[in-house]
Amino acid sequence: MPILDFGEIALAHSGTDRDQFELFARDFLKAEGFVIVTRPDRGPDAGRDLVVKELRSGPGGQTEVRWLVSCKHKVQSGNAVSHMDETNIRDRLETHGCNGFIAFYSTLPSSSLSTHLEALRPKYDLVVLDKEAIEQKLLDSPEGRALAVRYMPLSFQRWVQAAQKTVTQLIVDMKISPRGKLNGLSFDDNKYLPDSNFTFTFSFHASCTGSSIKLLGFSINYYANGLICAGGSPSLKVDGIATEISNDDDHLSRPILIENGSNLIYSRKKCYPPLAGDIAGECDCGDIRVFYSYIADGLIQPVECVSSFELQRNGQLREIDQIRDVPSLTDAYLSRAVEEGRIGREKAVILLQYPSVARYRAARSKNSSPDFAGVSDTHRAWLQALYRGDSV
Repeated sequence: MPILDFGEIALAHSGTDRDQFELFARDFLKAEGFVIVTRPDRGPDAGRDLVVKELRSGPGGQTEVRWLVSCKHKVQSGNAVSHMDETNIRDRLETHGCNGFIAFYSTLPSSSLSTHLEALRPKYDLVVLDKEAIEQKLLDSPEGRALAVRYMPLSFQRWVQAAQKTVTQLIVDMKISPRGKLNGLSFDDNKYLPDSNFTFTFSFHASCTGSSIKLLGFSINYYANGLICAGGSPSLKVDGIATEISNDDDHLSRPILIENGSNLIYSRKKCYPPLAGDIAGECDCGDIRVFYSYIADGLIQPVECVSSFELQRNGQLREIDQIRDVPSLTDAYLSRAVEEGRIGREKAVILLQYPSVARYRAARSKNSSPDFAGVSDTHRAWLQALYRGDSV
């Protein structure tokens, strides 16, 4: 007998919450370790709800698998998803450059559709996540239970009460402190001088559902142009009480009790631009990475969570799947440089072995240390030339 009621998730046809099932699929797959490539959106989608990728490691190195995700939410009717609901699957896979298909359904695939899906193998990988498979994964892990209480709170609470278990969730609702802050940042008068610094201050509402929990870790980092901005140790207050942070800047010196309800977490940190010689004025509208961990009754292992946000010019935070990449010398940039004839393919392959962050730092930094950022001096010269717009 099913435990979770997928009918609590709004249908896709109308209303302000009509995207909820696709957002649920996004959060579920992210919790399973997939990286979100294309987020759910409204409008024509060319036969895809979202695209994710999976990184597989083996003796031959790392392989990337791109998955096309199709979401079908037919729980209200109770009907199975038919092959008429999933047309032209192979064409859709080719259109989006994917080599795997994930069927994410709140009911079950029909027998005819199951035959069509199995026919995708062996050319394409296949994963079918029907209501039973999704429910099992949700209830078998702390991260899954956190999603269940968010999207299906009524049926999840009934299950908790029946099983006499206590499961809690920490939800961080990001709020920017508006007092005297420009987009969440405050600059000194020397914001346009090299190596100037800035301070960012943010307030968060942490709401705990269920019983109280113990907050074990909380940290916030600021990224400018895809690079982390280093600085001093942050100050942290929970409900107005100063809290000490351990040397790793992630974990608290002692656990903090978060009572059932809403709690205020305040964080302040002084930072410098990520590259020597840069100015603080270039760090506006960056990205925020928040890490927090907690333990609760009924949980054997601590839960660790990471959320990423883009700081917009109006001072609001927009949730993103991951910190944005550097603005130049990315994989796509190198591919274009090859097409434009500015670098040979063999040299580009060599540069692609370095992470994009290392490529960008090596090209832009004024640090003259040998093999800076782990990039050889020869390869650094290539990157500097490409960054200037020259050929290699």
